[in-house]
Amino acid sequence: MWVDLFHREFISEESGGKKLLGDHETVPTPRSYADTNFEKKLPLPNNLLFGGGVGEPILGDRKQFPLLILHGFLGSSSNWVTTGKELANFFDVYALDLRNHGKSPHAEPMNYEAMAEDVFHWLDTRDLGKVVLLGHSLGGKLAMKLACRYPELVRGLIIEDIAPKPYIPSFDGALAALLEVDLKSMTSRKQIDDFLINRLNDSKLCHFLMTNLSRDEQGFFYWQANFSILKNSQGELVKNPLAESDVYKGPCLVLKGEKSRFLRTTDRDLFHKHFSNCVIQEIAGAGHNIHSDNRRSFVDTVRGFNVE
Repeated sequence: MWVDLFHREFISEESGGKKLLGDHETVPTPRSYADTNFEKKLPLPNNLLFGGGVGEPILGDRKQFPLLILHGFLGSSSNWVTTGKELANFFDVYALDLRNHGKSPHAEPMNYEAMAEDVFHWLDTRDLGKVVLLGHSLGGKLAMKLACRYPELVRGLIIEDIAPKPYIPSFDGALAALLEVDLKSMTSRKQIDDFLINRLNDSKLCHFLMTNLSRDEQGFFYWQANFSILKNSQGELVKNPLAESDVYKGPCLVLKGEKSRFLRTTDRDLFHKHFSNCVIQEIAGAGHNIHSDNRRSFVDTVRGFNVE
């Protein structure tokens, strides 16, 4: 059983998604956040940042080390359900939706400073003690910044296939295509998927982008992520999140996908500059999304990470 804490519902996959236990309070749909003025609020209100609220893990039983997962650009916590269930055998697993992603609010500014404050204040309202931070891509850069800024909150740091350096924006085409979709005229997910595949000619990428699609209470399609803000913020998000003086001396594991282009051999010095207790490990057969490309090796490697 896993818990959708945003809607306060207990859902069993075996039940076909039917609610099993208890009533839940009325919560505004994510679409309504588009009409709410969160601009310039830093951090986001704690009760609105989607994640494992009320001190309960999304997966696990609070008897193991807490593991906090931070997803990548255009992703969300929902991308981590399958891998999270496996990791829950060894950790109490939490996963957040970063601002402008998933079920969290749409807000500006969209940069590492703002996201770090969001996550810090989320942690500050929960009695979790030190957490193991696991960040993928965008979430990996954010995890680096959090570990360097708040080392007293971090038991260990796991970085999935990203380095503390600037990158070239790589989602211009995808964001342009997403912003072209006229959801009001679309009547099925397949119609939207076909539109994106026609524009991008990449079915795997389109399948990932479609995880952002949802329906409101009236059955109308809407995008959970705020593509306009994300498009305008790419210049900030591709930057190196760390200052020259930023360091984290705790345990650090860097996972590189064998087939990924995001990490280079020369990045080793960058990691050791900021993370003196850093181990870099390559995962065979995996690209940038190691946790889905080679889930078994990913879970086994994270499980073996020594944070004692």
